[in-house]
Amino acid sequence: MKKILFFLLALWVNSTAFAHDIYYEGLCYNIISETDDIHKDVEVTYFGESGDYYYSGEVNIPEKFIQDGILYTVKSIGSCAFQDCSSLTSIIIPSSVTNIGEHAFQRCASLTSVTIPSSVTRIEWEAFDLCTSLTSVSIPSSVKILGPAAFGNCSSLQSVSMSSGVDTIDVYAFGNCTALESIDIPSSVKSIGEQAFVNCSSLQSVSMSTGLETIDVYAFGNCTALESINIPSSVKNIGQTAFHSCRSLTQLFIPANVDTIGHAAFAENSKLEEVVFEEGGSSPLYLDSYVFCGDTSLVEVVLPSRLNQYQYAPTLHGIFTLCKNLKKVTLPLAKPWEHYSSLFIIESTDPSHSCFFEIPEGSAMEYIKAG
Repeated sequence: MKKILFFLLALWVNSTAFAHDIYYEGLCYNIISETDDIHKDVEVTYFGESGDYYYSGEVNIPEKFIQDGILYTVKSIGSCAFQDCSSLTSIIIPSSVTNIGEHAFQRCASLTSVTIPSSVTRIEWEAFDLCTSLTSVSIPSSVKILGPAAFGNCSSLQSVSMSSGVDTIDVYAFGNCTALESIDIPSSVKSIGEQAFVNCSSLQSVSMSTGLETIDVYAFGNCTALESINIPSSVKNIGQTAFHSCRSLTQLFIPANVDTIGHAAFAENSKLEEVVFEEGGSSPLYLDSYVFCGDTSLVEVVLPSRLNQYQYAPTLHGIFTLCKNLKKVTLPLAKPWEHYSSLFIIESTDPSHSCFFEIPEGSAMEYIKAG
């Protein structure tokens, strides 16, 4: 009985220590599909248990290889395949690979170079997260999805080339990439996810293309060096705190098709001097609370006429709170909504500070009634 238990224990240890199907020229693989007995597809996997830190130096993954008369084709970089390989310096991925799995290269702290072929369609969750030595990356047009934190926390990443093809930049995809200086977002991108570029403290310019529809919550939050943005005419929704604490931003142009600007979307932008709302558009504009709160350099704002379509908006409050240098606001509404005055609470330590509100001719009594 003891011999049987020992034998079973030995099998279990062996199976957990070598969690791969094939070992070939320094790399481990698992079979993921097979066409017939002599043609099989594989993914690169980790050696032993995840976290064994096996791979190091320069790694060139083959597209195909033959072992024991079977032709293997490498189709994927498996989940956690190179995770925590702290001595890995460069990786060449073959053109047969279509997917880079979740955590595939996470915490590869010495990885400086990666070649992503035009066959790859997905870069999954945290695939290159915390690759702190990675300085540049080129994302081919074949990639459709950049998963959550795909390149998050890559603190040395200075250059990103993104070809047209990507349609989603997911949550925290480039979050905390503190060396990134500029980004050109191609026309294929429909949505920039929550915190996609949050805390990119060296990011100075962002170029967005027509086709983009949503800039989500805190997408560019705390990008303190951001000096200019171009919001394309296709954008409809700017999420709450989307550009919060972008303290180098001086000018802002909001296109006519934008119909929602979320809570504190442009708050705490202390150098923001000019905000221009484009007239026109087929939908009413919804401004949530504290949109420009704390923008202390803001002097004058002309709100667009499409606010006229709102009679009562109880969630709106304090759009210009703490805009202590604001001198003039032009209101387009001939008849204000109820409690409209709460939108324009302006606090200042200067007792001589005043702000002039310009309203349409003949509407003074309506504003007095609304209080």
